[in-house]
Amino acid sequence: MTTIQLRAPISEKLASRENNLNALRLIAAVLVLFSHCYALSGNIQLEPIGRLLHIFDGGALAVIAFFFLSGYLISSSWASTPHFPSFMAKRALRILPGLAVVVAISALLLGPIASSLDINHYFSSGQAFRYIRDNVNVLSLKTNTLPGVFEDLPIPHAVNGSLWTLKVEFLVYIATGVIGATCLLPTEGKGWRSILFSTVMLYLAVRMITVTKAEFNSWNTGLDLFSCQLIGVFILGAIVYTVRHWIPRSGLLVTGLIGLTYLLRETSLFLLFIYLSYGYFLLFVATSSFHLLGKRTQINDYSFGVYIYAFPIQQIMVTLAPGISPVSLFLFSLPIVTLFAIASWHFIEKPCLGLKVLYGLEPAK
Repeated sequence: MTTIQLRAPISEKLASRENNLNALRLIAAVLVLFSHCYALSGNIQLEPIGRLLHIFDGGALAVIAFFFLSGYLISSSWASTPHFPSFMAKRALRILPGLAVVVAISALLLGPIASSLDINHYFSSGQAFRYIRDNVNVLSLKTNTLPGVFEDLPIPHAVNGSLWTLKVEFLVYIATGVIGATCLLPTEGKGWRSILFSTVMLYLAVRMITVTKAEFNSWNTGLDLFSCQLIGVFILGAIVYTVRHWIPRSGLLVTGLIGLTYLLRETSLFLLFIYLSYGYFLLFVATSSFHLLGKRTQINDYSFGVYIYAFPIQQIMVTLAPGISPVSLFLFSLPIVTLFAIASWHFIEKPCLGLKVLYGLEPAK
């Protein structure tokens, strides 16, 4: 008798450390750095991924990956800690310590060195301290300038143009916790609640991703259209987590989704299926038995450090080398950013994450 062996669901590989999730996030962070090299050097029109795809540049493609994977991982985090205060404490410990340090370094060290003002005038304006206050509050992030800093660059005044996504990210963390606390977010991946939740969330994701700019402006959300779409992408990742036991790992499914996306290119569903096929492709790669960047990245997560330090370091390099080419900026900035990211992980982020065990937010491993 011939038996048919069904493909293992993606949930099996993603539940262990033997996956490429950290590697994918690190690649995405480096992709943001690479894409910003073109904008920050004044050559945004030459950014190769944007020229190839026309829809997204490399930075947008990377941020979309972050939000889709976060949707999956944050839903998993809620399932392991279905208690709102504990869940939010874990999320805060992941983002705020590293953010606070890069903000303080930018305002108190980078700023005085890079400013056209003398140190007395730099600090007497009070803007440096407002920068710290407004950016340590992840739900604010409304100040991106320091007095006399980066005034004559292709993108003038901007100290850290990457931080804006953290506000959107933290908003969806809060939303996940609220939905979970009201017992609407199922912690198990099977049953009628998963189907009902996924159906409602899919409708919401479709609305947020396919909304027209005119309709979106009437919503008065305080966010921009791309941020709204990113929230929709996060929801797609959360849906995938909810039904993870039913989703097989299949190269044929990757091909089918890409083909379907192409067929829908002239319809209003095109963007939605770009996100769906891209998200599934990410999970397909994440569950590969081939380790993208070696096993070290399964233990250490340097992606956040690369993401938050790249922009200010690149701005410094453009200041020191006016007219630097995008490729040179990438080659010179990447090693420096990597060193800062490694230091951030081992001396700031990882020790603070250890507090989760100390305060009983997570069991000891």
